[in-house]
Amino acid sequence: MGIYIGVYGGVALLSFYELFGMKKGKKTTVVFQAVLATTLFLLAVARGGPYGDYFVYKEVFEVYTVPGELFLKQNFVFEPLYSLLQWLCKNICDNFIFFEAVLALAVILSEHIYAASKLVYEAEKGGTANKGQFYFTAMYFLWGLYKCNILFIRSSIALVICMNTVKYIQKKDFKYFVCLILLASGFHYSALIFLPAYFIYHWHTKVSTKMVVFLASTVGLSAVFATAVRFVAQVIGGDFGNKLSKYFEVDGLGYGIFATGSSSLLSFLLRIVLNIGVLVLAGLYLQKIHKQDPFLEGYFNLYLVGSVLYIASLFSVGYAFARISIYYNAMQIPMLVSFFQKGKVGNYRNRLIYWIIISCYLFARFYINSAGQPFTTFWQ
Repeated sequence: MGIYIGVYGGVALLSFYELFGMKKGKKTTVVFQAVLATTLFLLAVARGGPYGDYFVYKEVFEVYTVPGELFLKQNFVFEPLYSLLQWLCKNICDNFIFFEAVLALAVILSEHIYAASKLVYEAEKGGTANKGQFYFTAMYFLWGLYKCNILFIRSSIALVICMNTVKYIQKKDFKYFVCLILLASGFHYSALIFLPAYFIYHWHTKVSTKMVVFLASTVGLSAVFATAVRFVAQVIGGDFGNKLSKYFEVDGLGYGIFATGSSSLLSFLLRIVLNIGVLVLAGLYLQKIHKQDPFLEGYFNLYLVGSVLYIASLFSVGYAFARISIYYNAMQIPMLVSFFQKGKVGNYRNRLIYWIIISCYLFARFYINSAGQPFTTFWQ
């Protein structure tokens, strides 16, 4: 836990310096970016089990994957691109740590590309903004929410790829968007759920209408979600259908959080309020102060969809399946970054107050999600 908090403090300081410090030189920024990326890479490579299904992935690599002979069923226990990369790495170096290093490089590089992109819309500059102007702040939020995916699993790799598709949604470049989604689904099929994001992002209507749809969809989907997932699993069948069915075995047969005790139910409800409710209210507030912001409206649209998926799946199937919402809920990162864009809240004092409030909220979520999960190295 100490390592996690230490990194949290480091990226928090970098974010503060980025937003409120003296003017930064390009060389200084690059040096700090390199230090941060190197730190995350080393942690991702050094991590061990049991978190992030480490022992399962290690066993598949060392026991099931056969170098030299590609087209064996046991070489494709997981999705095709992940399995192919695993097979290639084993042919190069039959060492699981080497494979972890390759995956860590892909994850950290994808997050670097995302943080270095244009995350906010600035109308006063004709819709342009300096790419990477909120780099460390984006990485701060990535660490606070997801520990920058250093405990990566297959869906983590798919997630960071999907996060980089948003710029193609903004450009209305459907071809590249679909290509990246297919690439992500090669690491985890759940990435396909992000395909509708291209159309959802561009949905323009009143905020009040969005909230009515949000509430109605949450109630309606919660009632039918478990039945729909079972139906899809039966229709598809095969390995994919079996994987869907296993979510019910893990979390209880379609009862979701209601299968837990009253104390657990209360903690789940509190988590929903903390993880979803606060950000929905923040999104509503941002919509009010940043009117006519196409980036922010798109992020808010996607986040609302993620909230519906999270609540509906959590209530009807269970926590493990609720993770499918992460592709949409990751839009909370650019939403939070929007608190620091220029506009009605652009003065120093307001931005400082927002940073303090967001940091307190972020640390609360970070601490709750990290409690009881010490960082374990592979040699321990």
